[in-house]
Amino acid sequence: MTALERIAPGGLSTGTRVRSGELAQPGFEAALERLLDPPPPEPEGDEASTDGVRLSRHAESRLASRGLSFGEEERAQLSEALTALQGRQARKALVLTGDRAWIVGVERRTVVTVMSRTEALGQVFTDLDSTYVAG
Repeated sequence: MTALERIAPGGLSTGTRVRSGELAQPGFEAALERLLDPPPPEPEGDEASTDGVRLSRHAESRLASRGLSFGEEERAQLSEALTALQGRQARKALVLTGDRAWIVGVERRTVVTVMSRTEALGQVFTDLDSTYVAG
């Protein structure tokens, strides 16, 4: 049973006919399906996860496009920051390290995006509940 069938047992008649007798899945129905039946969480220990720090695809892309490295020092600093933030029940935070600004999802220990501290100057970061400044 799909998410839409659970909410609207009779279904919706807003589909677009592709071929005779066949309906294409409407955008709303597909979006609702994704929201109500999200994909299962990624298994622990995937290739993008190191020292309990995971990089989102967006963060990997930003590291590459901005010419930033992600070495052992950064991993250790982020791991320490995430542990401290978890202890404070933070959910989404800004982590400032030597020359970088990181936006992290604390619960999943995931880097959402990264930029240089210079690039972060003058920027407004919203929807965050915590900040960690690495020493």
